[in-house]
Amino acid sequence: AVLVGMAAVLVSLPHLLVRPHLLALPVMVAWVIGLADAADARRAPSLWWLVLLALWANLHGSFVLGFALVAPFALDALWHAPPHARLTLALRWVAFGLGALAACCLTPYGWHSLLAARQILSLGGALALIPEWQPADFSHAGPFELGLLAVLALALWRGITLAPPRILLLLGLLHMALSHNRNTEVFALLAPLVLAAPLAAQLRAMPSAPAAPRARRMGSIAVVALAALATLGFVASYRFAPVATQTPVAAVDLLQERRAARILHNPGFGGYLITRGVPVFMDGRAELYGEALVVETLNALDLKSVDGFLALLDRYQIDATLLRPETPAIGLLDRLDGWRRAYADDSTVVHIRMDRALVRRRVDAPDRSARRRRADVCGGAGHGRSPAAGSRHSLAGRARALDRRTARSAGRRHVLVHHAGRAVAVEPVAVARHLRHGAGVGRMGGQHRGCGAGGGNGIRA
Repeated sequence: AVLVGMAAVLVSLPHLLVRPHLLALPVMVAWVIGLADAADARRAPSLWWLVLLALWANLHGSFVLGFALVAPFALDALWHAPPHARLTLALRWVAFGLGALAACCLTPYGWHSLLAARQILSLGGALALIPEWQPADFSHAGPFELGLLAVLALALWRGITLAPPRILLLLGLLHMALSHNRNTEVFALLAPLVLAAPLAAQLRAMPSAPAAPRARRMGSIAVVALAALATLGFVASYRFAPVATQTPVAAVDLLQERRAARILHNPGFGGYLITRGVPVFMDGRAELYGEALVVETLNALDLKSVDGFLALLDRYQIDATLLRPETPAIGLLDRLDGWRRAYADDSTVVHIRMDRALVRRRVDAPDRSARRRRADVCGGAGHGRSPAAGSRHSLAGRARALDRRTARSAGRRHVLVHHAGRAVAVEPVAVARHLRHGAGVGRMGGQHRGCGAGGGNGIRA
């Protein structure tokens, strides 16, 4: 039994993360033990077990599985019960099932808690894009595959037989594990409980040399001692710390320094961004965002549609990205005009949208050169000159001044047009062409702040 338990934990290791489901796993095991013991004894479970289900319902949404398991264990109990006792036993299991339904509703959300599973399953095509909801991958041998092969070998060697209800229950758990990676630990922890009683009964019936009680006791003590020593050695040598690939500390520090407000990132970074007080685009709780947004975002990051990725950047006015190095969109951002790679390490790559960074920097702290370029655009206004003095310059003169300034500042590719209290980056050539055609600064958004009366709109270099 100890070896089977260790194997179950080993298979479950990939999903033993610091998440709410980890608190629900012991409750799940205890609940199934209660159901299995009742079915093996050909009776209904005690109503006290419903307290455990109510606790599970308040810990994690997987409690729906616990409610669903009542029916197959009830069917197994009826299958083995004497014919004359089946009606009474069925009524008791029905009463227990109704109590279980009521226990599931003892949450702040009431009966709406039962709809949590439907919200997950309604994600449709999004489930195929989320790693933990993808089907099991046997391209490389792993603990799950080795465990399945071991169970198959044992069944072929010992000729294990099960009643039809247990077979259906075991196949259901196996189907869940093969369909979604996150159900692997459910199969690893519950399958031994389903097989325990039938397997023990068949092994006792097989002729074998009885082991001495002292030998069995010493063997059990040795296994427990070995497991304890291995655990202590692991705890003493392992450095417990947040996973570096999930906690991009330096990258987020940079984004906060740059005051990035709208960040597009991989969903796996969402939890850490929340702890840092950074607004997230999406986190791992896909059911909160809906199938459409999840599919659009993940397909865009995978560059399944370049136009879709560019549209996503524009629609949500993204001014920075925080992506894993293997994300295909990084290659496009490296070559995209207006974007610059600002940071990279083994786990993250940060890109900054330069035009938005330019707008924010100029609006917050305009330097002297910016004020000089503003004076050129305004035809000499600024630096204490009156609006009347600036108005003596012709529109053509303003355009020539802007052309000269643009030529001298080849590295600066935008000017700012203030329109409706908002700064917008515009190509200098477009501004000059607009001035030459006689539209004037007013057509571009009114007078420049400081270049005339009624400021607030205008052009800033």
